[in-house]
Formats: sequence, structure tokens, C-alpha cells
Amino acid sequence: MKRLATSTLAVLLLDWMMTVSFADEPQFKTRAMWIDPPSFSSAKAADEMLARCARGGNILWTDVPAKSLASSPALQKLTGLAATHWMGGRRIALQAARDHPLAQALSGKPFRTESLYGSRLQGAEVIAKLDSGEPAMMLNEMGKGRVVVLGFHLMKSTSPAVVSLAKGIVNWFKTDAGVTGPDALGAKRAEWLAWRGERVTQLVRDISIAAKQKNPRLLISSSVVRHHGSSTLATATRAAGSPRESTIRYFL
Repeated sequence: MKRLATSTLAVLLLDWMMTVSFADEPQFKTRAMWIDPPSFSSAKAADEMLARCARGGNILWTDVPAKSLASSPALQKLTGLAATHWMGGRRIALQAARDHPLAQALSGKPFRTESLYGSRLQGAEVIAKLDSGEPAMMLNEMGKGRVVVLGFHLMKSTSPAVVSLAKGIVNWFKTDAGVTGPDALGAKRAEWLAWRGERVTQLVRDISIAAKQKNPRLLISSSVVRHHGSSTLATATRAAGSPRESTIRYFL
């Protein structure tokens, strides 16, 4: 997996570990790529992404490419969208717009989004819509590839409904591509979460031991707080019966 840069706009390109041969091209295996805005802001870069999708690369666009879309005919063709308009933040619920396997990933439960866009279609089909009828999840076919664009920022929500939707889209990509077998990336993520959890536990344990050595009457409390996609461990110490509290924050 190649991560090009940290980006507020993420595009997930999925070839799903399939080895594909093309004339005069080497074989490749790609699970996913993070693509930042500069990597598709030029006409050449957008054309290359369009060609890769047409060869069979599936794309999950986790946020509407509003700024780039307006000036890029290639991205308009790739996403099947002509234009977008800002709708602000609000609580929304997605409804199936048609009978499609992707619609099975919809829970129907409302969730909050701070980044909602309306979309004007140019070839894409609507899979899910808002209560108002605005498109919320669009699917566009480009050659052998599929492009799913969401009308809200997928990566900025921790709602179980959004997590379930993301998993459903990824699973549909896998099924549509005929991919079977164990999920190697999922197994590595489970290992990472276990390692990270153990490190956090050890950190809190070390802080507690050090604080108790300084003052056995100190009380220790810890919590993990998410803010704008980042996790912070806040560890607070105070003496029993005292209102004064000291807090140490660690970025996880």
C-alpha cells in the first residue's frame, strides 16, 4: 500500500490484490492508495487516474471532490458528476434510491455530518438519497472499474452507521471483483489495534506507578478523546479530597 500524502480529501483506489497483466505493462498488485488533491489536480494526473479505473481499478471517493471537479473534465467523467454545491453540516439519514446490492449496506439510522454536498449528475446513478431527495451515494461505471462517490465526508464520522456503510461498500467491491479468501489487510489492522491498545495500557500503568511513588494519595483517571480524526489520551491526577487536577495529554 502506498500512501502518497496526508489529505483532507481521501480517495481509496482498490484493485483488490488481483494480479492483472496488460500489454507492455508489468504485473501489479494494489490493495489501496491514499491520493491527495495535488496528485489529481493536473489534467495529466486526472487522465492517468481515469485510465487506471477503466482498466479495472475500483474507487471509493470518501468526500465529494468539489474544488477539483469544477475545473477537471476528466474527474467529471470519472465520477459521473457535473457539479456540486455546499449544504453545510446537519443530521442526515440515507435511503435506498433503487434496488442495488450497495443499498443493502444502508442502515437507515441517522448520523451527523459536518461536510454535506449536493451533486448534479452527469452519468452517475443514485444508489442512496437524503430525505430531501438529494443524491447521497452515487455509482459510476468507467470501463471495467466502478466509482462510488459519497455526498458527505466518510472519514470524518465515527458513527456506527457510517462505519457499517464503508464496510458494505468495500465488501461489494470485493464481491464484484470476485475476490475471495482471508482479508490480509484486516488481519494486520487487528494486530495493529492490539499492539496499540497494549501500548496505551502500558503508558497509563507507567504514569500511575510514577504518580503513586510521588504521592500515594494521588488518584489517576484516563480517557481517550477523538477530535477531528485524531485520538488523544488524557491522563488526570489529583490528590484525594483536593479539587486541583493536573492533566497530561498524549497524541495517539
